[in-house]
Amino acid sequence: MFSILTNRRCLMELLEFEDIKEIFLQFKSLHKNIQELTSKKSNREGLSADQCYLLGLIDHFGHPNQKILAERLKITPATLSVRLQRLEKAGFIEKVVSRHDKRNVSLHITEKGKEEIKSCKDDMKMFTTRLFGGINKEDLDRMKTYCQIFEKNIRLMKEELDVQD
Repeated sequence: MFSILTNRRCLMELLEFEDIKEIFLQFKSLHKNIQELTSKKSNREGLSADQCYLLGLIDHFGHPNQKILAERLKITPATLSVRLQRLEKAGFIEKVVSRHDKRNVSLHITEKGKEEIKSCKDDMKMFTTRLFGGINKEDLDRMKTYCQIFEKNIRLMKEELDVQD
């Protein structure tokens, strides 16, 4: 605990709170702008970014059941069920009941779904390429390192809260 407090003091000596606050505001703005852009694009073209991700995840797992997906997405089965109903209604997936166990339902991508996955991947590749335009490999590696540091620091803070409980 002492080393964590010491590390915090050192960090705060190096960084001013106002500098850090500005970065948080930039993160928030960036997140909002990405959400707005992807939402606007999906309204024109069909699926939202979240729906594309879910469709890709189903494809990646190769006929998963809802429990596996809900755990992976860290959402309740009920929330997932609503999302899956939309994809099924639109003809991107189908639910297949096991002949051996009627309680076991797996998710399958339809041909229409496979075409949409390809389109989503192409769109995401174009979006990320344009978003990261002007950033070189060294910058990207630095960004990854910063994100790893943030994750580590958040884990430590969560552990401290767990100890306090």
